Parts: sequence; structure tokens; C-alpha cells
Amino acid sequence: MYFVYLALLHPGAGGAYTGANLTRARAGLTYTSRVGFETRVGLTHSLNLDRAFITSLAAHESHEPPLFVPLAGPLPFAYAHHVREYLARRSQGWGAPGGGVALTAKDRGIASRRVRGFLREARRDAGRALRYLGYDPRRYLLDVMEGGYTQGYGRPAALPSEGYLAIPSEECLEHLASQLGGRILFADEAGGIVGPGGWPPGLSVADALHYLCLFGMARVTPSVEIVHPGTARCNRCGEEENLGVVVCPYCGGRHCLVCRECNSMGESRMCRPLFIVPRRPRRCPTDRQDGGAGEAPRREEGPYGDPRRHDRGHFWDGIVSGPWDFRLDFQLTAPQEAAALALRRFISGDPRRECLLWAACGAGKTEVSFGAMAEILGRGGRVLYAVPRRDVVAELAPRIMEAFCHASIAQLHGAGRYGPPDADISVTTTHQAIRFYHNFDLVVLDEADAYPYQGSRMLHHAVLRAAGESAKIIYMTATPRGELKRRALAGQLALVTIPARHHGYPVPVPEIVKVQLGVTSGQGTALALPRMVIDLIASRISKATPAASRAASQAPGPLYVFTPTINLARDVARKLDLSWTYAGDSERSEKIRRFKAGEIPALVTTTILERGITVPGADVLVLYADYERVFDEGTLIQMAGRAGRTSERPEGKVWFVAGSVSASMKQAVRTIQWLNREAHRLGYLRPGVYESGAPGSRHP
Repeated sequence: MYFVYLALLHPGAGGAYTGANLTRARAGLTYTSRVGFETRVGLTHSLNLDRAFITSLAAHESHEPPLFVPLAGPLPFAYAHHVREYLARRSQGWGAPGGGVALTAKDRGIASRRVRGFLREARRDAGRALRYLGYDPRRYLLDVMEGGYTQGYGRPAALPSEGYLAIPSEECLEHLASQLGGRILFADEAGGIVGPGGWPPGLSVADALHYLCLFGMARVTPSVEIVHPGTARCNRCGEEENLGVVVCPYCGGRHCLVCRECNSMGESRMCRPLFIVPRRPRRCPTDRQDGGAGEAPRREEGPYGDPRRHDRGHFWDGIVSGPWDFRLDFQLTAPQEAAALALRRFISGDPRRECLLWAACGAGKTEVSFGAMAEILGRGGRVLYAVPRRDVVAELAPRIMEAFCHASIAQLHGAGRYGPPDADISVTTTHQAIRFYHNFDLVVLDEADAYPYQGSRMLHHAVLRAAGESAKIIYMTATPRGELKRRALAGQLALVTIPARHHGYPVPVPEIVKVQLGVTSGQGTALALPRMVIDLIASRISKATPAASRAASQAPGPLYVFTPTINLARDVARKLDLSWTYAGDSERSEKIRRFKAGEIPALVTTTILERGITVPGADVLVLYADYERVFDEGTLIQMAGRAGRTSERPEGKVWFVAGSVSASMKQAVRTIQWLNREAHRLGYLRPGVYESGAPGSRHP
């Protein structure tokens, strides 16, 4: 058995990488081993760690002690990985020592002709790999000699210490893999998930993760991988274009690539290892059952196979016996029940992978998905419920926890993680999906049209990768856009609709008011608003009443005044002496509270309040509604959906005010009218409210 380490130094830009400017966890050594007739090539950051594993492997498979020959110093991880991939393709062509027979004890000498032949061919291909990347092999390959090796141009170097490293038990690694299963992450992120007490004693996080790779429970790849000279790819978000070159403080390189696309989730660099831990099955005291929806996670093949072949116990991924029914403290409406049943049918019998739940604004989408979630949990699966913002996670997680009282729930967002790492249901922001890898049997993506998911290639890639290979995906939105809407209407996605709100009234149809509006220069210029707009707002303010007495008096409620830009919101508020808010307003939460209570009769705002906020009895005024760069169809529908959401005042009023009628304004009105017609056709509206000319009964 022969183990030959080919560690390749990289010159960088203006100087070599050395152990002093390479952190240990980001260093890479490429090695090859020959076990009997089989040649393997692997990658490590620690010679001693791999040597301990190889020694254990040899003790189980061979009576011959392994020969350990380190040949060079560390290399930034992406370069080591690139060389390893090249050598892996070439290794089977290396001449088998002794004409294809296994080596014996008398062949173990380092000066053996057979060994030198094997080393010569390995070094030849390593030199080719260096030249391919633009390095001088004479400078960065090492010469093997009796009892040690020389570095570069004859510089002496010592062999690694012969100290013994204890290999963690496989049970310990199984437990660690179950905690990290279904994730793609950096070493420091793994340390935050498991915590200090969950790691094998005496090992760093990087060492423990590397043992998972050696045992076939995980695999490692560079965060940014060299595809070929001039082309690289971020293995975390899939980005190939938005990559930058920086001077790296970790590897010392002057041309270290970093991914700008997913930079907000932690730097993805070409010298930073990225660990992929496949989802682990859950232990069960009974034999594995067939017929489950979940797929049994595959065990990755380690670079040396499995050194301890013994029974690992029974694993289970089938039907669960447990109380996975959910409970609600209210009754679903007829359209909600119909949609919930349709989603269950989609989970159990529809061959399509994706489904669009298209609901009217205020129709109540969240609880409708609970039936599909219970169906997956009953099969032993896991659910990801992803939402756009962290405040929605904090609001939604307790509702799911109350409904699924027997399930484990985890909350993940930028401020932290709460709950077990292997939870049944994970409620996260869409950004957190980037840390999961084929982990979920059902992904529910709420507000699929909203920022930041809408238009983000990174988040789209992350959500699809977080889902298992046979997982189902449910997109929930009141305003499906572009490709999602086209695919649903074409039948490529299953389509489920909730066209009516819970109170049985139609969604208010916007009234288009065509009138010329003044513009603002952003320099404090007085804004000229038409008398119609001024009178409308003034009349609402004069008749405004507190929320507590509004229902009894039938007085108009608060008024949203939407504008497309911050400057316009500021100038409109100054012109009419109103309160205003925007995304960067430090007092936004307090203003929203007062707006809901009726203390602020009218609030001027940007699109920051277009969704997620319900103000009882509110009406909506959209100024500059023809500004399509901001007010597209989906945004206009969401803003209009703020009106008529409560049973106390379900009619509501909406005005689109603009100097011209844009295509988005027309389509928004048509979409709302279509949903109202569907609700009427299916019998979900109260008798008389549609035919009587109430808001929403106007036909296109």
C-alpha cells in the first residue's frame, strides 16, 4: 500500500504562498494512494489527520503498514482542488507497480524501483497540472529522497510528526452528521449550528468535518471553484459572472476570487472550503418501512471507502405514526377549504413538482398550506416555510408552532437561529435557504413575487437546491408575475386559487382618476397637486375617527397615500401636513401603530407598506400610479389589496391617480375583476354583493 502526497505551491501574484500566510483550515494538499490494485486521489488540509485515518484503514484491510510520503507544502484550497480533479482523471493511467500485482513488504523501501516509477508518473501529471495553471513545476514540486524530502530547490523539510491522532468513533460522527445533515455550509457556520459540546473531543471543527468527508458522510469543495483558466463558479449560489478579484488576508493571494452575489451571507472565496453534508435518515427502533415519501439519504463514498464495515442499525424514512394533524382556533372558509383539499391532492397524486397558490389579497393563504404540510410530516418528511422578511418569520413561527404542537419548529433569519437543527418544520427567510442542500420534502414559498426573492437568481437557485430531488414546491402569492404566471396558466404548474376573502365580499376594484400631477425636483420645490386630490385627503382627515368608534359611526377609516419615490412621499406630506414613512425611517414602527389605531388619519408612504400590514377599515390612494418603473401590476394589486380587508368595513375604496393610464394599471384592474368573477362563479361571495354594483362588481 503506497500513499503519495502531491501538495502544490502556488506563486500567487508576486510571491509564493507559504504556511505563514495560509490559514490551516484553508490550505489544501493533493495526494494519491494505491491500495492493492486501486489508485485514489484525495484532498486534505492536515497530513497527520489523513495519516491517522489511512493507518486505521490499513489495519482493517491489510497486514502491510502504509508508506506515507509528503511531497510539498500547502496550497490555497481552490488550486489544490483543481489539481486533485486533474490527477483523479489521470491516476488510473499510472503504471501499476510490479506489472499490476499488489506490492509486498520487500517493496516498501522508498528507493525501490517500483516506488520510484510510481512517483515519477504521479509527479509527471502533477507537473502538467501546474503548467496548465501557469506554474513552474521545477519550483513547486518536491523531490522525494531517503527518510524525507526536499522543498523547492533542495531546501530541507521535516516529515510530519509521528504523534498518534485518535479517530472519532463512527457513532459520534453519525450524530454530528445528523445535526448538520441537509446543509451546505462553511466550517464556522457548522460550529454555530452544533455548538461546542456536539463536536468530537480533541478535534477542531475543520478536522471533524474532514473526518465526515473521509467516512463518506460529507464532501468538500471550494467555495469558488476554478472551472478552467479564466472561468470560475461559486459553488454556494451558482454565480459565474459577479465574481471579484481581491487581495486575500487568509491565503495571501493578490488575485483571490470572491463571489459578490452571495457576499451578504458570508464571503465565498476560492480559498475557503465549502462542506456539503447530505441529509441523514432518522433512527427508528423498528425496521425500515416502505412506502414513504422521503428518499433514503445516500452515504457518500469516501476517498478510501469505509474502514469499519459493520451493521449500522436500521434507518427509517417511511410512514410516520404520530399525531401530525394540525389544529386551528378558527374555521376555514369555503374557498380556503377547497384550496387546502386541492393542495393535499397535489402532494399525494399530482406528478408535477410545483404548484402555484394564487389568492386574492387578504384571502388567507398561510393556514391553507397547513394541510399539505401535515401530509408531508405524516410521511416522515421535512418542511421549509420561507418568507421574504425576518419580521414575518417572527410573526409566523408562533402560529405554525400552535397549529403543529407535536412538531419541532426552527426559526432561521439574519438575527439568529432558534430551535433544533433537524427540525420537522423550518421557518426561515428566503436568504437562509442558501445553507440547505436537498433537505426538504416540501418547500412553501410565501409571497413568491416579493423582494428579495423576485428577480434574484441566487435565491431561486437556493430554494431549488434546498428542496429534495423528489420534493414538492408550493408558491403562494396574490400577484404572480412573469414566468411563474405564464407557466401556471399553461398547465406546467398545478394551479390552485382562493379568489374570495374570508368575509365574502369582492376585492375593491380601483377607480382610475386621470389628472395631471405636479412633479418635484427633490430640492424642496413646492409640489402642485390637483384640487381633487387635496379635497379628497382633506375630507378624509376631517371625518377621521378613532378605530374603537369607527365601526359604529360608519366613518371612513385611515387612508394609505402611496407614492413611487421617497422624495415624492416627503413633498406630498409637507404639502398636506401629513405623516410619512419609508424603509429607512427609524420611527416607522411607531407610525404604523398609530396609523392602525386611527391616531394618524392618513399616512404617506413608499411601497414599503404594500404588503404584510393590515389596517382595519383603510382606503387606498395611489399617486403617480402610471410610474411603471416602481408601480408594476403586482405592486398596484398589492397596494389595492390593503383596502376592504376586515368584516367591519369590507367594501373599501381604491383610487389610482395618474396623468395617463399605464398598461400595468389596466392589467391590475383586469386581474382584480377576474378574481371577483371567479369568486362569484364558484359561489364564494355573499348573495347580492356582486350583482348589486358593490365595489368589485364592475365587469371588464
